[in-house]
Amino acid sequence: MGYGALLSLFPTITSDYYGVKNFGGNYGILYTAWGIAGFIGPIIAGNVVDSTGTYNLAYMISAGLLLVTLIFALIIKPVYKSEEKNDVVNA
Repeated sequence: MGYGALLSLFPTITSDYYGVKNFGGNYGILYTAWGIAGFIGPIIAGNVVDSTGTYNLAYMISAGLLLVTLIFALIIKPVYKSEEKNDVVNA
């Protein structure tokens, strides 16, 4: 369920925060980072499970990273000024 929701939200959030001028490059960076995380995350979680014998620490690390992401999402501001976006939309 979460994976499908992200596919529709990533383009919207990327254009809202960074504008459409460099949308292709920003969107490419976003998906590259997601792909790297999708490759490295399971490896790290597997190593944690192998060393501890349980998934508890892996879930705690994941929850901590989600909390950091939530904080960043709440404090980050769009790069462009809202007036500029309205001019582009109304043009």
